[in-house]
Amino acid sequence: MTGEVFAGRGAARLCFWLLLAVSALMLPGCQMFIDPDYDPAITPSSLQLQTAAESDESILDELPPGPAGDLAPPSYSPEELVAQIERERDWCAQGGEARDDHRERYRRYRKQLLDGATAEANALREAGRDPYEDERIKYMHEALIRLPENPDCRKRVVGYQPEFGASVEGGIGGMRVGLPSYRFLGTELGGIPNLNNGYHFEDDETASVQKLGGGFDLERAMLGAGRMRVQFGYTRTSLEADRNTGAFDPMGASLLIPGTGDGPFGAGFSLPTAGGLNVVTSSSYRLEYDSDDFYAKLMGEYWCDDDFDDDDPGLGTFPYLGLRYTSSDFRQRFGGSIPGFARDFEYNTDVDTKSWGPIAGVQVVKPVVGSPVMLRAGVTASVEFNDASGSDSLDFTGFGRQTMRLSNDDTTLSYTVNAGVTVGARSPIQFDIDAFAGSIGNTPVVTRDGVGPSRLEMERSDYVGAALRTTFRF
Repeated sequence: MTGEVFAGRGAARLCFWLLLAVSALMLPGCQMFIDPDYDPAITPSSLQLQTAAESDESILDELPPGPAGDLAPPSYSPEELVAQIERERDWCAQGGEARDDHRERYRRYRKQLLDGATAEANALREAGRDPYEDERIKYMHEALIRLPENPDCRKRVVGYQPEFGASVEGGIGGMRVGLPSYRFLGTELGGIPNLNNGYHFEDDETASVQKLGGGFDLERAMLGAGRMRVQFGYTRTSLEADRNTGAFDPMGASLLIPGTGDGPFGAGFSLPTAGGLNVVTSSSYRLEYDSDDFYAKLMGEYWCDDDFDDDDPGLGTFPYLGLRYTSSDFRQRFGGSIPGFARDFEYNTDVDTKSWGPIAGVQVVKPVVGSPVMLRAGVTASVEFNDASGSDSLDFTGFGRQTMRLSNDDTTLSYTVNAGVTVGARSPIQFDIDAFAGSIGNTPVVTRDGVGPSRLEMERSDYVGAALRTTFRF
């Protein structure tokens, strides 16, 4: 039996040290708030009693309030006393000039809890009862184990503390998006086709961003965090390009208009030079690309502050993990006129992409001492499991429309890095200004080679931008 007990404790300690190692890797340089010598199986010496008596009243009901002034009620129940101890610990962790006072009150209230629990347990023992059959003793015992003799006054939470731990936010922004290469038309000379020397669109485009979101604090933190928070949000991104793209002269070569692979003319059309009659005299290009992004994530809040008496808030690290769902619509049109052959052509591509996947990231925060300003920087990465479908069509004068169905289910990776400033960290309303850059892995691109059907591929778009966000905490 003794061997089994030691084996069980050994396994528990092994799991504990594994968890501690993972936490240390997550937060390098931060000291965790867990005592490595803590073992919940060990009972404090003051509560290692054999028997006790049953009583309808508790000595805790008669505890003196102590010299804490108006903060202390005339008497405490165990729950009220534990709640007051926890409040003093939290106030102590917020720092400021009253930190030492809150630390002393914490110690005084905890000693009252210990003395009262010991006295009540002794009374139960004298009456011949086991104190650990009493729910009050169990509650006090667990509280004394959970609340160390000396409070950890390193800052667990910094800044404004809302009453209900909830928030709503909204923001706007803009960015320049470097889209993948989109190619149309080509030439053929000496029987050798070239689909890379036609129209080529790879310009940066401007997109607008609108964001709504919110969040709430969890009642209890986990994994040594000062606070755990659930955040959720919605982001709308819109990109639109519309411009005249001018003329294209094959310069004596045949003009190639690749098809979509549908029907008897699915390979496309070839117009010989005929003395320069195959020149595209005018053309236009239009692109609409909209996405709706929904996310939910769980975020921890850790503050690295090894100096118990230093009012500098230290460095905050906020890791998070969550899920994202995105729905995007891609609409592309390119058309032109060839008066020499009395022909017009137009390509139309429509792609709808639904994607979901995990997101993970971390934000590092540094408050500016003596001001309501915080500096921030971070990175976020996401994996997208894509389900894209749509169509690619070509209209050419004198021939019926040819349309090819498209699909793609590739898995892609996206990321964002950001840096910014938070103003109003100590008030219910705060403003965030961010600069960001990153890459999207699932931008639709349709390839036409004049041999096989149109192919839908997912390629990368890079972007850089800025955003302004307002958050109201209550």
